[in-house]
Amino acid sequence: MFKNMTLGKKLGGGFGVIIFFTLIMGSFIFIQLSSVKSNVDDIEDRVEKINYAASIRSSVKDILMGIRDILLNDDRKIKEEKKLFIEKSRNIYRESLEKLEKRVFSDTGKKLISELKESISDAASANNKVIELSLAGKNKEAIELFNRELPKKVERINKAVDAIVNYQYELSNKKIEQVKNSVKIQIITAIAISTLSTAIAVFFALLISRSVKKPVAELKTTLEKVAQGDLSVEA
Repeated sequence: MFKNMTLGKKLGGGFGVIIFFTLIMGSFIFIQLSSVKSNVDDIEDRVEKINYAASIRSSVKDILMGIRDILLNDDRKIKEEKKLFIEKSRNIYRESLEKLEKRVFSDTGKKLISELKESISDAASANNKVIELSLAGKNKEAIELFNRELPKKVERINKAVDAIVNYQYELSNKKIEQVKNSVKIQIITAIAISTLSTAIAVFFALLISRSVKKPVAELKTTLEKVAQGDLSVEA
């Protein structure tokens, strides 16, 4: 088959096959890189959600510290300052919760957000009652309510936050594994196609080399005959 091919066809065939495999490898890598980018974007999004959850947890902790300071101080001015601090912390977790809720689309994620909102609302009612009692001069009752109600309500919030963080962390790990597998496939495919392309290039190079050597050898023989006068005799 290859013996009957002209030198031009052999050159064209060799370069054509190499270009074909190069295009296949390029297309495959492009598709895989697009997939990797999509997974990386998803991971970044889930990291942001985890950060929002961490912000909510931190704000809840600040609120508790603020309530504790209200209970431990008799100065009305300090109590009012701590109350403002608590409201500021509430605004922070509200903002984080709003951003988190906007970026959650799965049914599982929405369910977890709903539980967190309910637990925060439940704790906020008890917090407000404690603050009201303390500002009304009923500090003993406020402390009793705080000790009786707040620990279990805060624990519920922490569990809700943990559930969100664990859910996002689990999904992030899956995406990370997908990225690792995509990179691994890219490397294996690139090596395989490069090896095959090299083998084909060597094959056509040898084929072309032989095609060139034969005419050159024949030409050399002819020139030697001409030099010896044999060609004129045969003619």
